Amino acid sequence: GQDLEMPGEHFIRSDGGRLIHEGKVSERTLDRMAKNILRTTIAIGLHDRPHKDISFLKKYSEHQEIALQTARESIVLLKNDGILPLRPGAAKILLTGSYAEKIPLGGGSAAVEGFDHVSMLCALTDIYGDQISYIKDPSDKEIETAEIVFLSVGRIESEGWDHPLDLPAAEEAAAQRAVALNRRVVVIVNAGSGIKMEAWHDRAAAILVAWYPGQVGDRKSTRLNSSHITI
Repeated sequence: GQDLEMPGEHFIRSDGGRLIHEGKVSERTLDRMAKNILRTTIAIGLHDRPHKDISFLKKYSEHQEIALQTARESIVLLKNDGILPLRPGAAKILLTGSYAEKIPLGGGSAAVEGFDHVSMLCALTDIYGDQISYIKDPSDKEIETAEIVFLSVGRIESEGWDHPLDLPAAEEAAAQRAVALNRRVVVIVNAGSGIKMEAWHDRAAAILVAWYPGQVGDRKSTRLNSSHITI
């Protein structure tokens, strides 16, 4: 078995007392588990230094640049039929989808809120200005008549549970609807692992897999969409 559960709320902590009371686990077993954990933390000097190093709080600007560079190196251009890079001034863009205004986060250790957030809408507006038109729930006609559509889809994932390859039903429906109405759709996917795209990938003009990009990570897909990075 294991000595440490992270997070520690579901099994060991919640069931430990009951299992001891029922005689299924002995206190000696718990002592052994605790000693193993303490032995490790002592060996790495965890008790000999402050747990929080406040010097890092003075390096927020450096942290932002590192976070952004990490996000840029992680993005995957899965498909491009020549629509990208899209130069500023080239076309009007309809932006829609689940993560246009909010930062995509996973669960568990991926649920890091960060600071000074830059949403996809803000990042794209910085580059394209009034070329960008954000509509939360566009009509069929608005999608069909758009010169270019940027569609944000994704899902929340976390360690600790299994999940299917499918997007959530509403996200899958949004992708299928967009590519059925318009052949110039750039689909931006935020997820923690691979997803099934077989029902719509062949009709999308481009697909960017952006993972969980962090607090300023939406700037990475903006730069990839624009002429700032050569694809």
